Amino acid sequence: DIPNYLKGFLNLNFSPHILLPLQRTFFPQIATPLLLLYLYFLIKAFESDKSIHWAALFIVQYISFINFPYNTVVMGATTFFVILFAIFSKKAIPWKHLIIFSIAVGIADLAFLTSGSSAGGAAHRSVFDIDFSRISEIMGGTNIVLLTLCVAAMALPNDRKFVKFTIASVGISVVLLQLSDLVFNPGLQLTHHFAYFVNQVIAVLIFYITAVSVKFISDHEKIYNTLLTTGTILLVGIGVFVTYAQATAALPHNRESYLLYSSVERLHPGKNDLIIAPSLGVNDTATWLPLIFKSEVLFSRNSEFLLPNTEEGNEIYWKREAVYLYLRGIDAKKLHEILFSAESNPAEIKRIIQVGQRFDLHTDKREKMLQRVYGKLSLYLEDFEKDPKILKNFFSKYRKIIVIDRYEKPLFKRNLPVKEKEKKLFEGLSIRVYETG
Repeated sequence: DIPNYLKGFLNLNFSPHILLPLQRTFFPQIATPLLLLYLYFLIKAFESDKSIHWAALFIVQYISFINFPYNTVVMGATTFFVILFAIFSKKAIPWKHLIIFSIAVGIADLAFLTSGSSAGGAAHRSVFDIDFSRISEIMGGTNIVLLTLCVAAMALPNDRKFVKFTIASVGISVVLLQLSDLVFNPGLQLTHHFAYFVNQVIAVLIFYITAVSVKFISDHEKIYNTLLTTGTILLVGIGVFVTYAQATAALPHNRESYLLYSSVERLHPGKNDLIIAPSLGVNDTATWLPLIFKSEVLFSRNSEFLLPNTEEGNEIYWKREAVYLYLRGIDAKKLHEILFSAESNPAEIKRIIQVGQRFDLHTDKREKMLQRVYGKLSLYLEDFEKDPKILKNFFSKYRKIIVIDRYEKPLFKRNLPVKEKEKKLFEGLSIRVYETG
């Protein structure tokens, strides 16, 4: 499908026939090159102890922290193990630069954390939840392979000790960090996010082991060429099959997203318009629409991390979620049933509370947290029921309102208190357009 690929990418217009490898809207691809850069400068810093390399480490670490904080933890753990290996091997450690670097990193990261950039931070309370029985769910064959590769990397002779130490350290770090759920609350999803690095680190280790092993077999040309050819075919083959499998699995979602995008684009939504769309999962429609159009989106669960960590920011979040829930047909009574009934669906509860509050679901703070959420949302929901003018005034500030839903199993059960202009149906989706003028 090369013509479609070229046409799509050159025109910056993704054709529905292009098989995008992944449907997920956000994925931290930037984490991999940043980690590789960090490993490179870490080796250079320990080998030469030049200020420029430590400065580069600081910059890479900070960019990683503000983009994908889990990456910073991997970097920190790797540095720690490099120091340990250096101590046991009686190699010189550049303590002066290392201490300055550590202090600078701590100050910079702390300053970013306290800058009010995250609205969910204040809700994070229940951090520790020790349960070693979870190890059977974490330690599988992949991590055993990773540890085996680390041992092989350390066993191979290499005059550049810090290269060996760094490569083995990043592998050990990723394995150990995946054990986080044994000690920390699984709601933090530490193990899940650290597992993102497994494939990349395995590739780094294989590359290193291959590079070091080459000098031992390069004199045997036939063996060398056979191994190199076999390895290349395997890597390319696995890459092709995995990419095709992911693309095939994601195609229905990609096609639907493209058709939705093209349909909404024809409506020319502007900055004075409002889009109401489902926000049930990380990759739902309400997540990616704000990246394309200038219109406001009524509610997205991800807005928790974008709103200021203030009383005003929290009120904006809860009021908009209350409007969103009301349009879904959820009143105060139904909300109480969802949050407190013994038969409640845990997934539905997680969709209503903030991400930072999920950590309290499995602790003795659960009831208090749910009462707080109910108290915030129920007040708005009761007001909407008592006085319909509240919602009418809320929507009146927008020129046009676009409601995106599924027409067979609609998420939004209530109609808006404004005039409906048009309705479109396609591929299982419906788009309703309302005008307030």
